Amino acid sequence: EEDDNLPVAMVARAMSGGSLSHGALYGDIFHVRVGERDSNNVAYTSAALPPHHDLAYYESPPGMQLLHCAEMGRCVEGGESTLIDGLAAAYRLRELRPESFERLVRCPATFVKQRGGAGMTYRR
Repeated sequence: EEDDNLPVAMVARAMSGGSLSHGALYGDIFHVRVGERDSNNVAYTSAALPPHHDLAYYESPPGMQLLHCAEMGRCVEGGESTLIDGLAAAYRLRELRPESFERLVRCPATFVKQRGGAGMTYRR
């Protein structure tokens, strides 16, 4: 497939030991193209994305994602990425507010992805 030869795919395979995973829903390489017709993902819009966790509805979400910009048009505004170290935030919460940390880790949560062709639910 043409995506297999993209630099990001080669880097990902080298970092993962040779294989890519979690491609069942979006493919191993997820191309974001603003203005894509009939899109059902906010990634295809120019709307800002607040910090979030991708693929939380997987029982075993990817441990790493590589984000890259292959092309940036002159008239494009935005596109900045904000990354948050969620594990560091959890450790800090445990230090500052241990009772809140305990409540958070013991609180049941359900993650759902439902749209045409996809129905995934993960409960923890």
